[in-house]
Amino acid sequence: MDNNGSSKYSMRVSMYRGRGRGGRRRRAPPDLPSLLLDARICFLGMPIVPAVTELIVAQLMWLDYDNPSKPIYLYINSSGTQNAKKENVGSETDAYSIADMISHVKSDVYTINLSMAFGQAAMLLAIGKKGYRAVLPNSSSWTWRNQFQMFRDWP
Repeated sequence: MDNNGSSKYSMRVSMYRGRGRGGRRRRAPPDLPSLLLDARICFLGMPIVPAVTELIVAQLMWLDYDNPSKPIYLYINSSGTQNAKKENVGSETDAYSIADMISHVKSDVYTINLSMAFGQAAMLLAIGKKGYRAVLPNSSSWTWRNQFQMFRDWP
């Protein structure tokens, strides 16, 4: 932290930023998800199922198109591909789709664990930009033993 209270994870949300892409005047986002996207935040707050994967991948693609030189913040609070009862609700393929998109975009992706990152969600937390991966004090992360054994050479 520097002397004004900000850290490398700090950001300013400015709703009225003058002219946007293409010279259009920017307006305040109409709802909370739009406000988060305007602040370059993707929020993974559910188990990783196909609908969630489509949304996160689309958000990453849009934010990278909008400005590839600015970082994208991926906040994670997910049980991975399982629900709270430890039943499989998604497939690992969905998580790897998000991981591939994180690797593909030109923007740096900063990952932050808000509460839990279990299984495949922990893998997504780990592939954020080195030096910009964060776990909040009361958060937890874990993977299953030998889960990623076949991906030893994967960065």
